[in-house]
Amino acid sequence: MKIAVNLPVGERFWNVIALTISLLVVVFYVLILAIYSYNFPFYDDYIAVLEVVEKWLSSTDVSEKISVLFEQHNEHRILYIRLISLFDYYLRGSVHFTDLIWVGNVSLLVWLFLLFKSIDFFQNNLKYWVLIPVVLLVFQFQSWDNTFWSMASLANFGIHAWVALAIYGAVRPGKWAWLGTVFSTLMALGTIGSGLFLIPIVLAVWAVQRRFREIIFGSIFMILAVIGYFYGYHQPPNYPSIGYTIAHAHWGQLALFWASFLGSNFYHPAIPFVAPLVGGTGILWFLFLTYQKYFLKKTYLYAILAFLVLTAVVVALNRYGRGIEGAYPSRYRMNSSLFLALSFLTVVDWVATPLKKWVIGLGIIGTAGLYAVSVVVYLPRIENNKELRVADNWLYQHGLPIAGSYRLKDANDMLIKSVKEGLFLPPALPNLLSEQESLAKIEKGMKVSADTILQNKLVEYDIDWLKNVDNQIALRGWVKFNQPGVVLKEVWVVSGNKVAYSTLFQKRYDLFEKHHHVQYQDTGFLGVLPSGVSLHSPNRWYLVAVGSNGQRVILPPK
Repeated sequence: MKIAVNLPVGERFWNVIALTISLLVVVFYVLILAIYSYNFPFYDDYIAVLEVVEKWLSSTDVSEKISVLFEQHNEHRILYIRLISLFDYYLRGSVHFTDLIWVGNVSLLVWLFLLFKSIDFFQNNLKYWVLIPVVLLVFQFQSWDNTFWSMASLANFGIHAWVALAIYGAVRPGKWAWLGTVFSTLMALGTIGSGLFLIPIVLAVWAVQRRFREIIFGSIFMILAVIGYFYGYHQPPNYPSIGYTIAHAHWGQLALFWASFLGSNFYHPAIPFVAPLVGGTGILWFLFLTYQKYFLKKTYLYAILAFLVLTAVVVALNRYGRGIEGAYPSRYRMNSSLFLALSFLTVVDWVATPLKKWVIGLGIIGTAGLYAVSVVVYLPRIENNKELRVADNWLYQHGLPIAGSYRLKDANDMLIKSVKEGLFLPPALPNLLSEQESLAKIEKGMKVSADTILQNKLVEYDIDWLKNVDNQIALRGWVKFNQPGVVLKEVWVVSGNKVAYSTLFQKRYDLFEKHHHVQYQDTGFLGVLPSGVSLHSPNRWYLVAVGSNGQRVILPPK
């Protein structure tokens, strides 16, 4: 990106300011990524990465290796993720999950760069300012689950880079652009299931441009790829087919899910109507652009918008039966961010020139507020996200079952096998896993006593075990706040010498499966206290649990 030198000095100065703001947002994102990324597998990483590398190395002929690459994963073919994982293994001698995380997040920079190259319809003195709301939306932290999860970042961020590359090539003439489009489309198909919906978008772009030769030859490759995609395909359990869903659809709920999915950046349980309102408005705007044949004017922007809208329709068909909450997970919110960013650009392009600066100004104010909220709300979750991986690493290195997977036993066995075979090498643990804090600071603002808590059942909690592990006192348990909207933020262990020790966050999928309620999932903690700390007498120690609303409660040992 470079500033046009033929602009007046004043305009160049303000463009530098605008570009600096965008760069600072990206730099802060990269800094947070560097601080909180951790080289340890989580959830589907065991199946999508470690198991694949092990199968590849143990396969004896070419046909077996091809089967490993194209084997179905849920409803997806994840060729791209497997290729990157294998490349990383051969490059480094073992899989480094932080490498995969970085590759996945670079996809966002690719998407942004291609977008910037394609918004030449803005005046030079506005181009950098109109970029600010886009950067604030894309590099906020609502998609934190993808950001720090290797398999998810490669899939859910990587797909958008392949889509941008495919459409960027499709709107340009030349055989190399055509080849790049076909390759990018096939890679999108091999990244995640939504890559299927890029095919009609690319063909439509060529059709709009009346490039029938590209359509014919491109269709041959893509039809063959789709046939290969569905060869040996089986419908995953608990995932009804789209045909079945359409035949039995509740169209009102489906439309609500569709709108909520695209407006999920604005979701908050206290004001649940805002997300579907924003998403629904965006859908109506997209339909208006279609009616106005905006695809003839700005094909690149419209095509990516169309992909996002079409993807949201299919996600709604697959997921709406599980409840509206399925529209709001962190791993889906990048779709909403990109949809809102592109919709904003089309609005700026559409309005009269005197209004553009006002629209851009309002966009900057609105997205800056959304960005600030995302930092405040999601940074604690990002910290927890790293802690649960560190906790699993500690458990593994001390011969205890890990907790960071819904398949506890399988994941534990896979991890042991992967380390034994050299596929993955866990990072060294820090000398201390707990921070010390003064009791006065921890108990500041204490609202109720332990007896009142237990009597009124404001919280549920339990301690699974307390044991001496390699001269360290370790305890594992969980705390669930029962007030609506309040989740566990931190647990402190207060010893007999009145010193408080922090604990590590843990996922509790076992409790989720036991109680069939998602509120039990983010309730776990693992305390690893320094040697010399004694918790032998129940009367000499207790827990202090901190809720997301700031409430602190005392919990005696069980």
